[in-house]
Amino acid sequence: MIKMFSAPWCTYCNIMKDNLTEEDLEGVEILNVDEHPNLKEKYGIRTIPAFVKLDEDGEEVDRRIGSMTRENFLAFKNG
Repeated sequence: MIKMFSAPWCTYCNIMKDNLTEEDLEGVEILNVDEHPNLKEKYGIRTIPAFVKLDEDGEEVDRRIGSMTRENFLAFKNG
């Protein structure tokens, strides 16, 4: 699972979401940092967009900060 931290006012977050398909976002939980400040703090999110990849036990295994191309996002997601 991947948690994507974003906000409606974040230009880069919106550009990324616009460039990804519904299929690309399968298994991605999109979290608005303004509505989930506790999760933002728990994962130490200071910049958005931010992507946290979790294993089956909910442990963090990888993370990316900042916008990515669709190809880079899919490589992160599937890698």
